[in-house]
Amino acid sequence: MKSKIELNHTSFLILIKDENFFSRKLVNHINSQNVKAEFIIADGSKKKQKKIFDKINPKKKYYYFGEDKDIITFLQKTNKGINKCSKKFILFCDQDDLINFKNIKNDEEFLLINK
Repeated sequence: MKSKIELNHTSFLILIKDENFFSRKLVNHINSQNVKAEFIIADGSKKKQKKIFDKINPKKKYYYFGEDKDIITFLQKTNKGINKCSKKFILFCDQDDLINFKNIKNDEEFLLINK
């Protein structure tokens, strides 16, 4: 079994826009890792993807902000998502990003040491 990776100072802000295939792939990837982190899902899809993201095992917060119809609504969703993050660092992710949590943990430790 993989050792647990705890990211206590980083929020993962996942920006969603349609593409259910990539959303399911991301959820499967996160669930295959032994990670404890804060995941904020900011959904701007035409149809909510809450059922897909409810399958994430670690702690997560899902928010549907309505469809990203233009750059303004996308930026508003992003800003609202940022405001939902509670950690010191925020890592922006798209739904097609497969995250290397071990590297992010190393980066988090580096940033904490080198303020």
